[in-house]
Amino acid sequence: MTKVLIIGGGGYVGTPLCQHLADQEYEVTSLDTFWFGNHHGPRIKSIHYDICDSISNKLPINLDEYETVIFLAAISNDPSAELSHEITKNINDIATKRMIDLIDQSQVKRLIYASSSSIYGIKEEEKVTEELPAAPLTLYSQLKYDIEKYLQKIKNTDYVIIRPATVFGPSPRLRLDVVVNILTAHALYNRKIKVFGGSQYRPNIYIDDIVNFYGQLVEWKNELKGEIFNFGGPNYQVKELAHFVQEKCPFETIIETIPSDDDRSYRVSSEKALNYFSIDKLTDMQEGIGNLFQYLQKEVSDWKNPQYSNMSHLKKILQTPRK
Repeated sequence: MTKVLIIGGGGYVGTPLCQHLADQEYEVTSLDTFWFGNHHGPRIKSIHYDICDSISNKLPINLDEYETVIFLAAISNDPSAELSHEITKNINDIATKRMIDLIDQSQVKRLIYASSSSIYGIKEEEKVTEELPAAPLTLYSQLKYDIEKYLQKIKNTDYVIIRPATVFGPSPRLRLDVVVNILTAHALYNRKIKVFGGSQYRPNIYIDDIVNFYGQLVEWKNELKGEIFNFGGPNYQVKELAHFVQEKCPFETIIETIPSDDDRSYRVSSEKALNYFSIDKLTDMQEGIGNLFQYLQKEVSDWKNPQYSNMSHLKKILQTPRK
């Protein structure tokens, strides 16, 4: 049985990804701090580990046992990264580079690195392709791009860089701090959808689609040789997303537009990935929103619980002295 290691496997995407790969008969190990809890089923091997410890201590696993590593671990999203620049740099930069070095020194055949489409910053082009220059505007996106450049130093491991759009949809480790999920939660629980700005274009991808894509990368037999792939669905303005949410909401809700100084806007093209891997269908935005509404109504009793917000939950964790 092929072994796959997911660094950051306890996260929003990592949790369903681990289960997906286990269902495909891979032997899956999830390496994570599990700050937001461990939502894995019994078929997933869970190892509690902070990648910052890799700088000075031995890993709790033998990397040589794994054929593929998927690297998802990071302080995720811009607001969370701003809570502590020092801690963000330690995790998203120093420790990540250390782990990459250890992977490249091992027998791991493929490394799949999750970067971010946010590295594009502000783009006027209607199709932001992988060939356009990065223009990161935040610490989070800058460090993602720095790791992309660091990966070019890899000598032994076949690697691929994925620049995902913002993920939305249900997950056992749910997040309600990403744009479509935020709009959906406010529609359901407040009966009011708050839109900050609205004209900004933000690419999104349904969670099942990104999980399936990572699974396809694990199965891919040919070398990927440092390829970079955007991965997202159709590009919509935030105000368009709000109207989709309003249409799918099971209750009557209103849209309130609020001025915003957040000018990040870009329309990511995923044609390269869709053609390269012969992907002919992604989940429709309205279908995905409908699925999210159903999940929230069934599974979520306290939508304001800090565990659903990276920044709120991390603020408490980062204020607690490490032992």
